[in-house]
Order: sequence, then structure tokens, then C-alpha cells
Amino acid sequence: MVTDHTHRSLVQVQPAGFGAGAEDPGPKLEHSFCLLLLENHRGMACEHLLKAPSESDMHRWMAAFPSLNDPTRKEEVVYEDWALTFCGIIDCPQVQCVEQYVAQQADELTMEPADIINVLCKTHEGWNKGMRLSDGEKGWFPSKSVVEITNEHRRRRNLREQYRITQAAAKVTKN
Repeated sequence: MVTDHTHRSLVQVQPAGFGAGAEDPGPKLEHSFCLLLLENHRGMACEHLLKAPSESDMHRWMAAFPSLNDPTRKEEVVYEDWALTFCGIIDCPQVQCVEQYVAQQADELTMEPADIINVLCKTHEGWNKGMRLSDGEKGWFPSKSVVEITNEHRRRRNLREQYRITQAAAKVTKN
């Protein structure tokens, strides 16, 4: 049932209890987030407190909306992805798939053994959000299907290989 609506550019999301002077929300607001409509169909600002059944579901819902902490300009998002993929500016763990995983939801990542993934987010429920180096596809996957790559030499080699593949693909696309 729809109770309120607005244009998607007027929607923002943040974890429950987030903000200046906010205290720990505690177990009562566990897996909760605040959906802020800057101006709804009545021309008023309003907040909706929503609760997800699990931490991973909360992350999925929050990822569907713009965040108060995330850049809103496309150029900044592209630069952030580029930095993550090619420069290692954003320090994130890298994992290798050791057990095939077939996505069950649209926001999950299908993985084959030997796939290398940069981990962007981890949950306490055993799910990671990551980006596969071979094609840049992003999605959620179970942590039990991967092992972390701890060797820095190997991580750098994987990033160089990803850069080489991306450059070759760009040349093919350009021609």
C-alpha cells in the first residue's frame, strides 16, 4: 500500500539514529533506516522509519536510494569506482571465489571459482558486497564462497591485470 510518494531525486536514506548528537539506536532499531522525502506529493518534507528483517536486507534497501553520505554527482561516483579498481586508493579487501555461487536475487553476484572480487561492504550475517575485477559487475555474495587474498604482491598483480583487460576492452569498443 502506497502512503506517500515523491520524485526519486527528492529521496535520501540514512541509518536509523544517524546524525549530530545521535546515540546508539540499540536493539529496538536494529536493521532500521530512515527514508527522508525532501518534498512529498503534498509539498511537505517527511521522514519514514523503516525496519528490514535482516542486516543484509537493510543494506539492500538503503543501496536503492541516494545516501546523505554518498556523492550525488555522477563524476564523483565514476572517479570513486576508478580509484577503487585501478589505483588502490580506497583500501579494501580482495577475495577469490573458491566455491561457485549462483545469484538468487537481482542484486547478488554470480561467481565462478577463481573470480577475484574487491569487497566494498561486509555484513555480520556473512554477506559481502563486491565488484568482480574481470568485468566490474557488482553485487552481494556469501562470504563462505570466498577466501581473502592477503598477499599484497598478488593483489597488485590482479589490479594490473584488471587494468589491462579494461584498456583492451575500451580499445575494442572504440574501434
